[in-house]
Amino acid sequence: MKGRFAAYLAGALALGAFVAPIGAVMADEFTPAQKQELGAFIKDYLVNNPDVLKAA
Repeated sequence: MKGRFAAYLAGALALGAFVAPIGAVMADEFTPAQKQELGAFIKDYLVNNPDVLKAA
C-alpha cells in the first residue's frame, strides 16, 4: 500500500513538473514537439505503473 501511494505521488509530481511551467507561459496549445514528449512521458509512466490503469 505504501509503495502504491509513493508511485502515485511520484507520478503526480512528475506530471506537475511538466504542467506548471506551461501554465506560467500561458500557452494556448502544446507544440507538436511538446505533445510528442508529453505522450511519451505518459506512456512510459503507465507502462511502468500498470496499477494506475487497474485503479481507474
